[in-house]
Amino acid sequence: AQVITEGAVTIPQYAEGQLTPGGPGKYNNEKSWYNVPNARTIMGLSEDKRNLTLFTVDRAKDSQGLTVGEAAALLATDYKVHNALNLDGGGSTTLALRNPETNQGEIVNATQNRAVCSSLAVFAPAK
Repeated sequence: AQVITEGAVTIPQYAEGQLTPGGPGKYNNEKSWYNVPNARTIMGLSEDKRNLTLFTVDRAKDSQGLTVGEAAALLATDYKVHNALNLDGGGSTTLALRNPETNQGEIVNATQNRAVCSSLAVFAPAK
């Protein structure tokens, strides 16, 4: 879902009858998964489209995560993200980076290490 559009937070809303109640959170039109704190993965672009922000928030240790709206507001305000997409959340939220000192890939967040069959990889030339 697009959660920031032209600098404004734009969390989708379910119309009555669009969401079949159920799932592990017993979600329904009144209790959307968007409004439940959880681990999140969001990516966004700056207004000039020159900066890509990759954002993860954990739901581990002392953190309950964020709602989609909380994460989007943080990105729009503090990081000046102009357009953003909510990618995934929960146990599949994982961010790995190449350590510039060791040149090895490392997971940098507190993940549940759930097996996931898809990923987003970003490669940039060294400067």
